[in-house]
Amino acid sequence: MTFSGGEPLVHARYLDSVGGILADTGVHIALETSLAVRVPQSEALPEGLVSLASRVSLWLVDIKHPEAAEYRRVTGVSQSILTDNLALLRRAGAEVIPRLVLVPGITDTDSSLLALSRFCADAGFSRVEFLPYNPPPGAEALGLPVTGTDPVALERARRLLEHRV
Repeated sequence: MTFSGGEPLVHARYLDSVGGILADTGVHIALETSLAVRVPQSEALPEGLVSLASRVSLWLVDIKHPEAAEYRRVTGVSQSILTDNLALLRRAGAEVIPRLVLVPGITDTDSSLLALSRFCADAGFSRVEFLPYNPPPGAEALGLPVTGTDPVALERARRLLEHRV
């Protein structure tokens, strides 16, 4: 079963509860997340993200931008939340697949892809998945690209990183 969003970690207590039930019955659980949420330690979820890590089989982590300054500009939060959560999941032995949406002119540039290579190496990842960008309705009004990811750019990104990550 895959939980995605919005951001599923804003419902961490629910995920922990349901995840425990599903995991106990042998259901494979995947969580698609930006990891840009600090999961609170509380009475209901005393171990925070570590508790979820024991229940979730696969973490699909969307890297919104590999460069810290651009990450903050795009998301409005510090990239340290992401890197702290990734480190916690790595220490917990969780299976994590980092992913990057290739947004034309934003995350598909050489500098962005090289930063992604460094980011993944620093975080201890040997692979990354690329996802094509599909413009949302009203993309132009939102200041977003109005064209999707060019298949050539997708293949170029894969080739560029395959020998680096």
